[in-house]
Amino acid sequence: MALKGTVSFKISSIFSGLKTLFSAQVFPPSLSFLTQSVPSVYVPHTVLIRYNTPMAWYFMKDGALKKKTKKKLNAEHIKEVFLRNKTPSGIVAVFMRYTSDQIDADSKAVFEYFDEKEFCKL
Repeated sequence: MALKGTVSFKISSIFSGLKTLFSAQVFPPSLSFLTQSVPSVYVPHTVLIRYNTPMAWYFMKDGALKKKTKKKLNAEHIKEVFLRNKTPSGIVAVFMRYTSDQIDADSKAVFEYFDEKEFCKL
């Protein structure tokens, strides 16, 4: 099951060239103040990918935003964690990318939804 959808919006060029795996929101790496507890906000496991390489991985633990170590930024560990908690819908990951490398008013975000079978092909 690989579903696709698009949504139009503008985003700062600071994210130009970044692709995001399973993200509700993208954060620049310098926002260290986000590690404080924020119980009303949930950020799912979010892996930032640039040039097909995982660059950063954010997740929530005890109400705080955390960042995985570089040691865990590998395909095997990413698959292990994403497949650990399957949802009733069967979707294990959402891949978000932009329709062009330059983020401007005409750019669109494309979302692809993966079940376990499709995710394991990545």
